[in-house]
Amino acid sequence: MKIAVIYDSQSGNTRLLAEAVAEGAREFEAAEVRLKTVDEASEEDFFWADGIALGSPCHCGLMSAKMKGFLDSSLQAWGK
Repeated sequence: MKIAVIYDSQSGNTRLLAEAVAEGAREFEAAEVRLKTVDEASEEDFFWADGIALGSPCHCGLMSAKMKGFLDSSLQAWGK
């Protein structure tokens, strides 16, 4: 099983949560885990994964602009 943990963190709190998610996923022997910031992640990481965990700070109930941009571009490529 391939898990991508992709996050955006401004204060470091979301990074800590993403690291905990990745650590938990690595407890499964068959798991391959990629932990990346949204700046490091690519569409290839999105399509490589069997499961994706996303983390983002909230701004007025919305995800960060970086995460939204990443998802928009990745999902647009997925539809092709």
